[in-house]
Amino acid sequence: MDDAAYQLTHQIADYSTYGAIKLFVKENPYTGKMERFLCIPKMRSTAISLDFILYDITATGIHIKGSKVKLVDMS
Repeated sequence: MDDAAYQLTHQIADYSTYGAIKLFVKENPYTGKMERFLCIPKMRSTAISLDFILYDITATGIHIKGSKVKLVDMS
């Protein structure tokens, strides 16, 4: 579900699903490059971290770069 539909439905998807994975792209203020992040705000019956996870998409698949990333909201 994209963010527009998610907001339009008043975030009801969070209540009606077993889990949620959110993907987004943000500019790194130090390098000026765009980076991909994911977070898993909900996964029932699973101990998960609420940290943001930096990842990259390569020719061989998705490569997880690391977690415990702090995002700075530059909006």
